[in-house]
Amino acid sequence: MSVSNRAHRRTNVLTFENANAQTQSGLRTAARTSRLGTVIVIGLGAAVVFSALAFGSVEAWAMAVVESIGILLIGLWITESILVRQLRLSIPAPLIPVAGLVCWGLIQSIAIKSSLGLRTSISMDPEASRVAVVSIFFLLVLALIAANFINGRARLGRMATFLAFYGLALAVFGLIQSFTWDGAFYWFRPTRAAGFGPFANRDHFAGYMEMLMPFPAALIATRAIRGDKRFVYGFAALIMVIATVASLSRGGMLSGAAEAAFITLWALRSRRMSQRARQMSRPQTDPRPARGRSVVLTAVLIVAMLGGAGALGIAWIGADPIINKATQTVTEIQEDATNHISRQWIWSDTWALIKAHPLTGAGIGAYETVYPMYSHSNGRMIVAQSHNDYLQVIADCGIAGAVLMVLFLIALYRAMRRALKVEDPLMSGVALACSAGLIGILVHSLFDFNLQIPSNALLFLFLTVMLSNVPAAAYRRLRVAVSHEANRDAPVPIVTGA
Repeated sequence: MSVSNRAHRRTNVLTFENANAQTQSGLRTAARTSRLGTVIVIGLGAAVVFSALAFGSVEAWAMAVVESIGILLIGLWITESILVRQLRLSIPAPLIPVAGLVCWGLIQSIAIKSSLGLRTSISMDPEASRVAVVSIFFLLVLALIAANFINGRARLGRMATFLAFYGLALAVFGLIQSFTWDGAFYWFRPTRAAGFGPFANRDHFAGYMEMLMPFPAALIATRAIRGDKRFVYGFAALIMVIATVASLSRGGMLSGAAEAAFITLWALRSRRMSQRARQMSRPQTDPRPARGRSVVLTAVLIVAMLGGAGALGIAWIGADPIINKATQTVTEIQEDATNHISRQWIWSDTWALIKAHPLTGAGIGAYETVYPMYSHSNGRMIVAQSHNDYLQVIADCGIAGAVLMVLFLIALYRAMRRALKVEDPLMSGVALACSAGLIGILVHSLFDFNLQIPSNALLFLFLTVMLSNVPAAAYRRLRVAVSHEANRDAPVPIVTGA
């Protein structure tokens, strides 16, 4: 063998060894990044759970823990990006108006010192605005991390399953604590609030439940769950409905009814689309059963089951509390000339606040400070929220907030419309669950301030990014399936001769 041939062979061996080493290094890096991604997803789930269990994170210490989790997850994301030498950043369209809200809040909180030593700012309480902006910023960061790590079909499906059984666990805890209520949260922290579960306000527990309640129902309705598992998921949905009714939240019951109506309408639309596709694809005499009919039947049975669960909940706790709540609703609608604390008066006073600051708003987080200036109340009660999330955004941020809110709702509608068109049963179930939960909380926001509670706002943003990620995840799975089908059908090349 010549010297040149030996050198050539040594070069080939070295090249092969280098390629093999690079492959092994790439596999190790991929494994590390996969583990980091899993840790980040677990951290996101921990943030969602902790924010609710810590009394909705309405206290400063609880929000500080949530923010610390956000900082930790940012660090892990940066580490993952360094390992893969690439920053993958996906920003769902609905999060852009939320980022705009944070920017506007920062502008509102800027205080300028005049020559006389006086500080002026757009916000009428810049300190409160800064605290509120920091909280919204970290909620946005957690949602952005979720958008980039809960984006594949497998992770979306696992997160949907987690939320279904997390809702079951929270509902069971709320019912147990309600039955054994001794005036203390977790049976050791005394409170004057007539709370439910970990929330000081029963409406906020119901608002949280109505975002989780659709997950088991939707996964059954889209036939993503089959066999005996359907009974387990059905049981989870039943318990969540019963807990919502037991909370005696009128807004929660109304929102639950809106969710049931939405699932029914979706099922009817699914049947029409299925019939239209069947008519175009095969003869009318085809004896095969219609998928749309089975989907409608499943959805109707689920809605009937949830309605039965609500009736069971009413029978369980008795009709008197429900009647008392209805009577209280009528009373609150009437004018209270003495105290002016009904929702009608709060909304009227909030509207006066909006007219006084139409362009810039009073400042994010400044509502409690500013409200007494425009209130007809005798001051006996502190009003910290407007009991209408839409009015509060306009009161806090003015026309800029109203525009951002409309842009968010438009982006959310578009994301919902795209996601509900997917045909993959699992992704369709995730889309239906997120859509129903978001519609429920948006209805409830007409009468309450659920989105002012950090835990509820965080879950709301999570559902938003999950919904936004559904179409891409379904498309990637369809593309892989088509690729596999094409490779399977491709002709096998025949090699002849040497």
